[in-house]
Amino acid sequence: MSGRLYRLSKGAAAGVVLVVAVGGCVSIKSQSASQRLPGVVTLNVQVCVSDRNQDTYTGCVPGVNTAENDNGTDGDRIGSTPVVGNGQLLLGFRVPDGTVAPASFRSDDTRALAFNLSPGYTSALTAEYQPISGLHWVGYLSDSTSFNAQVTDNQLTTVRPEFGLPPGAAPYAGPFLWRVVAGSRQNLSTAPASAPIDCPVGDDDCFDSPKLSTLSGAAVLTTSLTTTVSDYAVLAPGAATAGHGETATLTFPLASSDPANKGNLPVTLSAATSVPGAQPALSAGAVTIPRNGQASATVSVAVPPSTALGDYTVTLTATAGTGVTRTRAAKLTVVDRVPPQVSIGTPADGATFVQAQRASAAYSCSDEFNGSGVASCAGPVPVGAAIDTSSPGRHAFTVTATDAAGNTASQTSTYTVTSPPVSFNLTFGFSASTRKATKFTALQAKLVPAGSTLTATCRGKGCPTKKVKRKRKAVTFTKHNASGTVTLTPWAKKSLRVGTVLRVVVTKPGAVGMVKTLTVRARKAPKVATACLQAGSTSKRVACT
Repeated sequence: MSGRLYRLSKGAAAGVVLVVAVGGCVSIKSQSASQRLPGVVTLNVQVCVSDRNQDTYTGCVPGVNTAENDNGTDGDRIGSTPVVGNGQLLLGFRVPDGTVAPASFRSDDTRALAFNLSPGYTSALTAEYQPISGLHWVGYLSDSTSFNAQVTDNQLTTVRPEFGLPPGAAPYAGPFLWRVVAGSRQNLSTAPASAPIDCPVGDDDCFDSPKLSTLSGAAVLTTSLTTTVSDYAVLAPGAATAGHGETATLTFPLASSDPANKGNLPVTLSAATSVPGAQPALSAGAVTIPRNGQASATVSVAVPPSTALGDYTVTLTATAGTGVTRTRAAKLTVVDRVPPQVSIGTPADGATFVQAQRASAAYSCSDEFNGSGVASCAGPVPVGAAIDTSSPGRHAFTVTATDAAGNTASQTSTYTVTSPPVSFNLTFGFSASTRKATKFTALQAKLVPAGSTLTATCRGKGCPTKKVKRKRKAVTFTKHNASGTVTLTPWAKKSLRVGTVLRVVVTKPGAVGMVKTLTVRARKAPKVATACLQAGSTSKRVACT
């Protein structure tokens, strides 16, 4: 039994100031690896109290006595005066880079010792046993335990920590390389797993088994134990894009590599996404991956209309058995596929303007919420400029908008430009001396624009013409290409009965027409009303300008 002092580095827990270590305290009795499910590997290790001459404990016989598993040169833990005290068991595992190490585990015996990941012991192992390329060390410290070999429960410690195989773009190919180092320290008070550990070169306690002194002066374990392992993986699908309100669909392959012959692998599935407010939907909640084959799972994500443009993740997690998971994230890019909107105020669709009338263009363009933004918004003239009313006829006013993503939209308003409204005067001379009729001495339309058409219509019992065979039938007088003064010959110098109505319409192509209605009244001057007509119509009225 060694009497050498074991030191804690600065920063160790308060009250832990002196630790007495025992050289040759423990030996690795057996070590093996197994798999309960693809994706994980269990390292089965038995560590026993060392009794080289086996005068007290005959159970610690480590198989082949080699430089890398040496119990034959360990100091005798059991002597004539056995040390009975508590301490800590130190275990180190060298595993492939990327292996997922447990944060803690318990021994598989009646004591159920707790082992916690120790950054300090991990650093000491790395310094003492130089890592082989592609491998690294992880170290663990147990809680307080007894090293008294005279107590049966103290003699053997069995641990079975489970490590996750290194996740990657494909199933782990293996084989899985590993080694174990065991050490011990007897102390007055157990140090926490987070305490720094000082392990001088050649320390027999930090690295008790295998024993450094038997390695021909080299502080390196030059070989690894190997085990064949099976694994599975969720493979990455191609990136997806979707616009606002669209649904993105991503298909994740799931692959099995099964050299350990674990067979077909049922897995349950779950999905998540970073798209705000979106709920990913799975095509199925579970699939079975065939041995050394592939299956697939489809995830659909409906993109909310208000989603900000950019990159998001869609994650698929597959779980085999109890907690053996594989996860893969794919990229979903939300893009702007919604065209901008155009609104035209002036000219409104169907509007009518008089030739040379001043009207200012009014229009606007907008993009959807969280869209890429309007890049251009252009019409025939800028907003606020005069629209084209220079010539009569139908005109189109088109505004086109383009957003920053290249989506375009157009809107067209069709408007009509008319010639200036025609205007004329209706003049007459009359005598209304009786209650039954009014005698006209003159009846004329004056100031008729050149090129106009004048139509006069008489309705009533007193319309004077021999052509009227039925009462209430209208009598019409028409003058084409009229201009200046037009005498309404059929009724000039005639008597018209009270209630007779003369309707005089003057129109011109492309211009607003004018209508004057003369109503004969008893012992009063005839009543004249004026109205305007929509261009090209003899009946549809519009406001006179």
